[in-house]
Amino acid sequence: MRFGWGVRKDLPAVVQRLTGSPVPRYALVVGRSAHYNAFIAECESLLGKPETVFRDIRPDPVLANVDGLIASLRSSQPELVIGCGGGSVLDTAKAGAALAPLAGDTIDYFYGKRSIDRRGIPFVALPTTAGTGAEVTKNSVLTDPDTLIKQSIRDPRMVAVAALVDPELTLTLPPAVTASSGLDALTQALESYICTRANSVSRALAARAIELIFPALPAVFDDGQDRENRTQMAEGSLLSAMAFSQSGLGAVHGLAHPLGAMLDVQHGLTCAILLPYILEFNASVSSVHYGELAARLGLGGAPEFVDAIRALCMRLKVPATFAEHGLQAKHSDFIIANCRSNSMKANPREISDTQVENLLAALR
Repeated sequence: MRFGWGVRKDLPAVVQRLTGSPVPRYALVVGRSAHYNAFIAECESLLGKPETVFRDIRPDPVLANVDGLIASLRSSQPELVIGCGGGSVLDTAKAGAALAPLAGDTIDYFYGKRSIDRRGIPFVALPTTAGTGAEVTKNSVLTDPDTLIKQSIRDPRMVAVAALVDPELTLTLPPAVTASSGLDALTQALESYICTRANSVSRALAARAIELIFPALPAVFDDGQDRENRTQMAEGSLLSAMAFSQSGLGAVHGLAHPLGAMLDVQHGLTCAILLPYILEFNASVSSVHYGELAARLGLGGAPEFVDAIRALCMRLKVPATFAEHGLQAKHSDFIIANCRSNSMKANPREISDTQVENLLAALR
């Protein structure tokens, strides 16, 4: 793992260490936006022309996106996969790299009909958002559009063999994406800190992530070229992923997967809308932890901490509810039936189906 401005230029040294060649046969997986063209050109100047460039990835990727990448990788036979993008790109790239050498399709692994039994194609990750921390996690979050099930393919062998976290790559993020991805990172850190599986190591990582993200996020929302705060965001996002990889998450993520899939709302924004509600719900059992975090942020105590997070979401123009996204009472049965993930089980306060329904009613 390498961190800092310009570390993407270390790619030749990194890939030589991994493959024995500074000019390997590699596949490049990037986002659809035009600004990735500059990164493609930079890769070609550093590593030579890629065997294939794959860009067919939608936000919150679906199984077909990974299947398309798998077909491309099986055809081009690269010795290395380089993914550059936000969480959707990195999750697609890591799943494709893991599954391409194996039998079957993505759906087989998504529903547990097959399991990953060996390492796939080595995968190198370069994040362009300060959000999911997918560059250091062992899972790929995907959606089956036929069933609207959103869940992870997960295996330790899916972790990238190298992660180059270059804050300079986040300079092109527009304010809305800066906000939603940054609040996703903050949510990950907050849920990691208060969840039932937290330990002293995961809490140390999560607390530092919160200290970095909380002041930096409004600054980069206002000024996307703020180098110091873009660096803090990149570091905070990385630490949040290192934290929750050890501890798990909570009810925000438990609800975000079925709710986001049902309404087709991007994951970071879904988490951002849910976060103040879940913090309030958990306050009766998490006040000590809220107070600890408040002290780190220079706030008065647990109530002020919850108020500060709610104010931050408002400051970043996050909607207060899902009304504009069409949340209706008819969606409740699906969300309640599909929210009982490991994340929900790690929430510090048990939440009943009736309480979920009451929460959804407030969010409509």
